[in-house]
Amino acid sequence: MTKEPPRPISFDGPLGRRIIDLHVWAVRQGLLGTGAAELFDSFCRRLVESGLPLWRGYAAMRTLHPQWGGYGYTWRREGNAIEPAAYGRGGGPSWSTSPFAYMVEQARTGGEEENPWRHFRRRLTGSEAQLDFPVLEQLAAEGGSDYFAQIVRFGAEGDLSHGTGVAYSFAIDRPEGFREDDLALLKAVLPALSLAMMAHAGYTIAASLLTAYLGGDRAAMRSMRR
Repeated sequence: MTKEPPRPISFDGPLGRRIIDLHVWAVRQGLLGTGAAELFDSFCRRLVESGLPLWRGYAAMRTLHPQWGGYGYTWRREGNAIEPAAYGRGGGPSWSTSPFAYMVEQARTGGEEENPWRHFRRRLTGSEAQLDFPVLEQLAAEGGSDYFAQIVRFGAEGDLSHGTGVAYSFAIDRPEGFREDDLALLKAVLPALSLAMMAHAGYTIAASLLTAYLGGDRAAMRSMRR
């Protein structure tokens, strides 16, 4: 069965205006150098304010930090706050059984028709539920209804000079799950958000490397000269 191409987005309509607003906001935050935790926290809140009933959001990225392999940020609606976490070089204990690891492996082997770096979705309830990863079972048990994940890559394949990208996942508890406009909004805005995340990550990596090799005082002086 031939899959219909996605309908074009009219930027004169409500969805298009929501996309433009979030794009402009993300670019401004990147230029301001907003920290990743604050940036993702504000993004999740803005999604809710724009009409997407987000229940849980998660963002993670690898880093060139001399001690840590990566950072993750979890936002939950009930707490309306970010929970940051740092991971070791192995990617964390749950990486190998996560949808992200599956997406990366499918990208390497070409095992899916659509580019799996772009998106991954699972319904968590009802007849279409597919709980084939531990995190999906957990989210379903906690009341989630739908799950969407996307990895936004940086640079050409195999070039790690820009980092590997940002992995995102979002879950909602609305009974009918994500609507098409919800997914269109996320797919359109996440690249701009990722650029803003990368801007802060690049500064953090540079500062960490300067501290490791030059010491704290000299690293601070170098940063002040930028």
